[in-house]
Amino acid sequence: MRLIRVYILFFLLAIPAIAQAYPLDDTGFLRAAYCFHMSKAPRLEVDLSNVEKEIGQQRFFAALLSRELEFPQGEDYEAIQRRFIAWVVPRFENESTDAALAWYKDSCLSNGQ
Repeated sequence: MRLIRVYILFFLLAIPAIAQAYPLDDTGFLRAAYCFHMSKAPRLEVDLSNVEKEIGQQRFFAALLSRELEFPQGEDYEAIQRRFIAWVVPRFENESTDAALAWYKDSCLSNGQ
Protein backbone atom coordinates (compact mmCIF):
# COMPACT_ATOMS: atom_id res chain seq x y z
CA MET A 1 0.00 0.00 0.00
CA ARG A 2 2.82 2.37 0.83
CA LEU A 3 4.44 1.73 -2.55
CA ILE A 4 1.19 2.67 -4.28
CA ARG A 5 1.14 5.97 -2.38
CA VAL A 6 4.71 6.66 -3.48
CA TYR A 7 3.76 5.99 -7.11
CA ILE A 8 0.69 8.23 -6.85
CA LEU A 9 2.74 11.03 -5.28
CA PHE A 10 5.39 10.70 -7.99
CA PHE A 11 2.69 10.73 -10.67
CA LEU A 12 1.06 13.85 -9.22
CA LEU A 13 4.37 15.67 -8.95
CA ALA A 14 5.67 14.65 -12.38
CA ILE A 15 2.58 15.45 -14.46
CA PRO A 16 2.47 19.25 -13.88
CA ALA A 17 6.12 19.52 -14.90
CA ILE A 18 5.47 17.60 -18.09
CA ALA A 19 2.28 19.51 -18.84
CA GLN A 20 3.99 22.86 -18.39
CA ALA A 21 6.87 22.32 -20.81
CA TYR A 22 7.19 25.60 -22.69
CA PRO A 23 7.91 25.14 -26.41
CA LEU A 24 11.16 27.08 -26.68
CA ASP A 25 11.79 25.64 -30.15
CA ASP A 26 8.42 26.85 -31.52
CA THR A 27 8.94 30.09 -33.43
CA GLY A 28 5.27 31.03 -33.12
CA PHE A 29 5.42 30.73 -29.36
CA LEU A 30 8.72 32.60 -29.16
CA ARG A 31 7.43 35.41 -31.38
CA ALA A 32 4.49 35.84 -28.99
CA ALA A 33 6.87 35.78 -26.01
CA TYR A 34 9.06 38.39 -27.70
CA CYS A 35 5.97 40.55 -28.28
CA PHE A 36 5.25 40.33 -24.56
CA HIS A 37 8.77 41.33 -23.57
CA MET A 38 9.10 44.06 -26.19
CA SER A 39 5.81 45.59 -25.02
CA LYS A 40 7.54 46.13 -21.69
CA ALA A 41 10.88 47.31 -23.11
CA PRO A 42 11.97 50.76 -21.92
CA ARG A 43 13.30 51.47 -25.42
CA LEU A 44 9.77 51.32 -26.87
CA GLU A 45 7.87 52.61 -23.84
CA VAL A 46 7.28 56.12 -25.18
CA ASP A 47 6.69 55.03 -28.78
CA LEU A 48 3.92 52.51 -28.12
CA SER A 49 0.46 53.42 -26.93
CA ASN A 50 -1.05 51.53 -24.02
CA VAL A 51 -3.36 49.76 -26.49
CA GLU A 52 -0.40 48.66 -28.63
CA LYS A 53 1.42 47.36 -25.55
CA GLU A 54 -1.68 45.47 -24.47
CA ILE A 55 -2.11 43.88 -27.90
CA GLY A 56 1.48 42.60 -27.77
CA GLN A 57 0.95 41.18 -24.31
CA GLN A 58 -2.35 39.59 -25.33
CA ARG A 59 -0.59 37.83 -28.21
CA PHE A 60 1.53 36.00 -25.62
CA PHE A 61 -1.46 35.16 -23.44
CA ALA A 62 -3.27 33.81 -26.50
CA ALA A 63 -0.24 31.64 -27.35
CA LEU A 64 -0.22 30.28 -23.81
CA LEU A 65 -3.95 29.62 -23.86
CA SER A 66 -3.85 27.86 -27.23
CA ARG A 67 -1.19 25.52 -25.86
CA GLU A 68 -3.02 25.08 -22.53
CA LEU A 69 -0.10 26.58 -20.61
CA GLU A 70 -0.12 28.84 -17.59
CA PHE A 71 1.89 32.04 -17.39
CA PRO A 72 5.50 30.97 -16.79
CA GLN A 73 6.90 31.39 -13.31
CA GLY A 74 10.38 31.22 -11.82
CA GLU A 75 12.90 29.30 -13.91
CA ASP A 76 10.46 28.91 -16.81
CA TYR A 77 9.96 32.68 -17.01
CA GLU A 78 13.71 33.23 -16.76
CA ALA A 79 14.38 30.70 -19.55
CA ILE A 80 11.96 32.51 -21.87
CA GLN A 81 13.43 35.87 -20.88
CA ARG A 82 16.97 34.60 -21.58
CA ARG A 83 15.86 33.45 -25.05
CA PHE A 84 14.39 36.90 -25.63
CA ILE A 85 17.58 38.67 -24.52
CA ALA A 86 19.73 36.34 -26.65
CA TRP A 87 17.59 37.32 -29.65
CA VAL A 88 16.89 41.02 -29.03
CA VAL A 89 20.40 42.23 -28.20
CA PRO A 90 22.13 41.10 -31.40
CA ARG A 91 19.03 41.85 -33.50
CA PHE A 92 18.62 45.50 -32.46
CA GLU A 93 21.95 46.40 -30.84
CA ASN A 94 23.10 48.54 -33.76
CA GLU A 95 19.64 49.48 -34.98
CA SER A 96 17.54 52.52 -34.30
CA THR A 97 14.47 52.47 -32.13
CA ASP A 98 12.52 52.77 -35.37
CA ALA A 99 13.75 49.33 -36.44
CA ALA A 100 12.62 47.76 -33.15
CA LEU A 101 9.31 49.60 -33.41
CA ALA A 102 8.82 48.42 -37.00
CA TRP A 103 9.46 44.79 -35.95
CA TYR A 104 6.98 45.12 -33.09
CA LYS A 105 4.28 46.65 -35.25
CA ASP A 106 4.77 44.10 -38.02
CA SER A 107 5.10 41.04 -35.77
CA CYS A 108 2.88 41.89 -32.83
CA LEU A 109 0.18 44.24 -34.06
CA SER A 110 -0.63 42.86 -37.49
CA ASN A 111 -3.63 40.54 -37.80
CA GLY A 112 -1.83 38.17 -40.14
CA GLN A 113 0.41 36.74 -37.43
